[in-house]
Amino acid sequence: MSVPSISATELKALLDKGAAPYVLDVRERMELLYGAIPGYTWIPMRDVANRMGDLPKGKRIVVYCHTGGRSEAVAGMLQQKGYDAWNLTGGIMAWGEFDSKVKQY
Repeated sequence: MSVPSISATELKALLDKGAAPYVLDVRERMELLYGAIPGYTWIPMRDVANRMGDLPKGKRIVVYCHTGGRSEAVAGMLQQKGYDAWNLTGGIMAWGEFDSKVKQY
């Protein structure tokens, strides 16, 4: 099963017009110091399987990490469980093109 993806440009357009998906940050706690996408929910990758009940079933979930690898794995797992999960291509580093508060790491 291939995981659908969304670009940072597409996500920003959705957020700007008030059509925000559920934004899930799966990075480690220390990575949050480098910045985050507005309105995000933080569940580290290792905890997602145990906290799936906290996630909305009827809403698009955009999952992100540093560059997109971990988030792609999480989005794939969520897809298999019936969630409308998408991977943010390029992760927070791609988002940093729009948000000067995001530090490169």
